[in-house]
Amino acid sequence: MCDKNDKINKSSKIQQTNTRAKSTLATTNEQSTIPKPSQTSGIESRQIGGDTDDVICTNHFPCSFADNLTFYQYDVIIEEYHEKQGKYVNITSREKRRRFVSDILLAKIIHPTAVCWYDEGFCMYSTTNFEDQLPLMHENEEHGYRRRLTINSLCATSGTDELNQFSTRVIETLIKQVLKEQFKAIDSIFYPWDGEIDQDGPHDLLTGFRLAMCRTESGPTLNVDTTITRFYPHLDLLPFIWERLLLKNKSSFQGWLSDEQYNIISLHLKDVEITTAQSEHEKKYILTGDFSNDLPAKIHIRDEENLLSYYKHLGFELCYPKLYCLKAYPLGNPTKIVDLPIEYCSLREWQPVKENEFMKPVTAPVVHKRYHSILAAIQNCNFHDDELSKEIQLEVRCDKMMEIPYEILTKPQITLSRHRGFTDPVPIDNMAFLYLTDRREPNARQMQEKLLNNFYDAADRQRMALPENLDEYEIFVDRNLESTLRNRLSRLKNNQCQFILCLSNCRNQEIHRIFKQIASIEFGLVTQCANFSKVKNMHNVRTYCDNLLKSVNIKLSGENKRIAQLETPIKTMFIGADVQHAKNNYKGEIPSIAAVVASMNSECTVTNQRVSRQWPKEGKQSEETILLLKNMVEELLIAFKTSNDGTLPEHIVFFRDGVDDGQFERIHNGEVVDLKKAFQAVYPASSSPPLLTFIVVKKRHNTRLFRLLPSNEVINVESGVVVDECIVNANPNYPNFFLNSHEPRLGTNKIGNYVVIVNEIEYLFSDLEELTYSLCHTDQRIDNRMSESIPSVVHLADAAASRARQLFFNQPRDGQSKGVLCIVVVKCGYLSFEKIDSIMSTNEPIGKKPVFYIQDPPITSELEDFFCQYAYISASALTEHLIKVREHAWEKFKYPCLRFFSAVKNDGATLIDFGCYLDQDIRHLVCDGVALGQLCGYDLDPFFIELRYELFRDGEIMRQKKILSEGAIFDDEFLSQVEPADYLYVGSFIHLFDATTQ
Repeated sequence: MCDKNDKINKSSKIQQTNTRAKSTLATTNEQSTIPKPSQTSGIESRQIGGDTDDVICTNHFPCSFADNLTFYQYDVIIEEYHEKQGKYVNITSREKRRRFVSDILLAKIIHPTAVCWYDEGFCMYSTTNFEDQLPLMHENEEHGYRRRLTINSLCATSGTDELNQFSTRVIETLIKQVLKEQFKAIDSIFYPWDGEIDQDGPHDLLTGFRLAMCRTESGPTLNVDTTITRFYPHLDLLPFIWERLLLKNKSSFQGWLSDEQYNIISLHLKDVEITTAQSEHEKKYILTGDFSNDLPAKIHIRDEENLLSYYKHLGFELCYPKLYCLKAYPLGNPTKIVDLPIEYCSLREWQPVKENEFMKPVTAPVVHKRYHSILAAIQNCNFHDDELSKEIQLEVRCDKMMEIPYEILTKPQITLSRHRGFTDPVPIDNMAFLYLTDRREPNARQMQEKLLNNFYDAADRQRMALPENLDEYEIFVDRNLESTLRNRLSRLKNNQCQFILCLSNCRNQEIHRIFKQIASIEFGLVTQCANFSKVKNMHNVRTYCDNLLKSVNIKLSGENKRIAQLETPIKTMFIGADVQHAKNNYKGEIPSIAAVVASMNSECTVTNQRVSRQWPKEGKQSEETILLLKNMVEELLIAFKTSNDGTLPEHIVFFRDGVDDGQFERIHNGEVVDLKKAFQAVYPASSSPPLLTFIVVKKRHNTRLFRLLPSNEVINVESGVVVDECIVNANPNYPNFFLNSHEPRLGTNKIGNYVVIVNEIEYLFSDLEELTYSLCHTDQRIDNRMSESIPSVVHLADAAASRARQLFFNQPRDGQSKGVLCIVVVKCGYLSFEKIDSIMSTNEPIGKKPVFYIQDPPITSELEDFFCQYAYISASALTEHLIKVREHAWEKFKYPCLRFFSAVKNDGATLIDFGCYLDQDIRHLVCDGVALGQLCGYDLDPFFIELRYELFRDGEIMRQKKILSEGAIFDDEFLSQVEPADYLYVGSFIHLFDATTQ
């Protein structure tokens, strides 16, 4: 049990961070952003011990080891001789390396008395110093393989007298090596060899556990948590297909499959590893998900021999010659595709299922089951009899979980309108309803009316005005879907449609992506999709429509509720940031998605966001750093300024998701510095930059909290429980706390761990805890009685990255994308992320300003020469100049042609540019030697003519020569008076018309 008297003073902990921040970042004393509530404290202290049985437990288990131990780390290389290359090469398989080194260590070949352990990478550890014997090399040949171990040098030392991050990792590595002799280890998760198996559809479910050594304020602990993993069953492939995938276990297999059944198999077995038993040696293959074009009798191997006769000669006669073969390739050789009969294949044992975003998550176990499974897991571990455990005198107290003190925060007060509706409902004057379907439904119209009636009823309850009449469309999915959508949506855009409610009845998820791309990206329309099946089968459509309306209101920059505790006179911006990585991205071909979401007011009710994609460096699977953080934050600050009458925030609280303990220094020296650069770029030199508090939000830890009642019943802890001692990280530079901010419907609470990196605002620790808890209630989409497990800006950043990947950015890099970064979210261009407004609840008004931008204009050397020669603008100043003028143009009207330039050459010819807008074609021609008298241009709006003079700095000469003029270019009478020319250029306005009107 953690002694309450050992508690480290929270003010002193946070002061250490303040002092550390002041050493690198200038700060001033400011009042707290959170005003104090009327009572003396918003925290109710609950202590353990004494006369109360009110106990909170955590899945940490105290441990100890010998004092004054020294750990020696050695660099090692494990290699295998490659016959074709004629040299030793590194062994890439961790399991091969582990088995080879384990045999060497067991035989005491390295040192007769030294106890050593290996991390399965490039490090070996020991409590013995044998540096004087280095380098050491041992070669071994077994089963035809020549392998060798080389120990090069002693590279580091640490000890148990003063635990640090390095020594903690060394001990954790030792413990994991001990457990690998007792359990099946896969990806750092340990599974009992004889564990209970549950079935989940075609797959098996196995419960395993993971552990971590923690340096806490109460001393070293082992943190143990259980997890449930899907595995492929260890079955022959044909019974698995017939009984598990196709659910035909009640009927016998007749020797053939239908086309639909082959499609189901392809969907489920792509990239699955199988083994074959067609020879003495087991061979491993990876399935491609495809089948052969012919039956085995028509698949020729060599000469006239087909697959049937080939296997017959090997002594294997096919029992099912009417089954098409599986396409597969040998493990490690994807270019060699072979045909394998299904009946000779088996699923590899202990093969986890590769999860993807379309798979339903495994159901979480109820809280008491997790509690007891954690205890059972650690109590089944033997930490005493192994040589490694004895070497460091490891002791782990496994009889029960730690009991810890805690506090309960006061629940924030939710403010609604006086009608208990939205605090700021946005009236909708122009709305459309779209029914998108790929099938004929007899009751389709009934479901449409059911949705619309309930949606309008929901709007009445919230005092949100909807139009009495709305445009209704039905679009049937066919080969012309994209063209049909563009025609319909173009009309709606031209008619100033504010919002589209779409009822989707499509089996293919790709249809949803296509609709969102066209509606949101191409036309910048706000959309909200409803699911036909839910409307049809759901009894309580009222609640469903209430939730739809919440999303619609915030997409239109409305406000559904407020948190009273966040109301403050100090202009404050809250920012959440995350980087999401693609699953199974082993080759680094799919980009990471970085998302930054910022509040546009101090109450955090309206948010704005930026999303960018970034490819990992060569050889890496992901890129964790937000490479464009400075750019994105600059734009968010400008958006805040626009939304607040020209005022910038005085305080900025930044929550960063997805950072591990070992990355805190990198974050402090990297992203914090980038934020400072963004402040410097946006804030006037005459004003003070904002004060910054930077907090890392850790979700991927294994700490759980349980409440153990006197009746021995185990339940979740309440929302608002905060723990800031005993089990928190002992690093004095980074004070931290655990907060349970929600009440889960199923399973066990997943609590957040909040680590303070910078605290210029000088929040008290209690203020930070209350602030964080309040921010977990600000998501405008959720029920007023509910909260989230993390602050809403962080959750919205997660959602933005996830949605961007699903709809836009999941394509692998092409041959042109050689660098580590592909900028998607930078200012300029028509492809604004008003598309994300409607998809990700950004809450920035449609048409107000661009939210999402394509890459900066590609400035070629020719473009630099042109502006340098014509407008006397240097190459270094060109980008800033272009962006400035484009922003000015965008405020006037969002034409989609800001970046399209063309040049026309023909000596002596004349040219008219209709709708010339900001295009530089005329200037290009002048720069190329065409006389001004041969050129003229017309535009509807004189605004853009004047802006064009600003862009190219040629107003004096252009006005004098009357090259550019205002003209009603769609008026026949005006056109009849225009002097004819040899060339007519209309490329900059023809895109304003859809195919029909063209």
